[in-house]
Amino acid sequence: MAYQPFGFGPHNCIGSRIGLLQSKLGRVSLLKNHSVRSCEATMKDMKFDPKGFVLQADGGIHLEVVNDRLYEQSAPSIQ
Repeated sequence: MAYQPFGFGPHNCIGSRIGLLQSKLGRVSLLKNHSVRSCEATMKDMKFDPKGFVLQADGGIHLEVVNDRLYEQSAPSIQ
């Protein structure tokens, strides 16, 4: 219980729910018209950084985000 970004108890942050909602909506709006796939720089076998403070990939995780607009093409038009 060391990480408490919004606090706990009766005096916790009043904006905690709106902050979590905004982060979820941001992910949904990004993934609505984009797809995430591996690229040439993506590691095939995951190696972890032994000197990292938290569990993290050695050298980072490289992914390709492609704008595919799949949602806009499949939506029916209302006239």
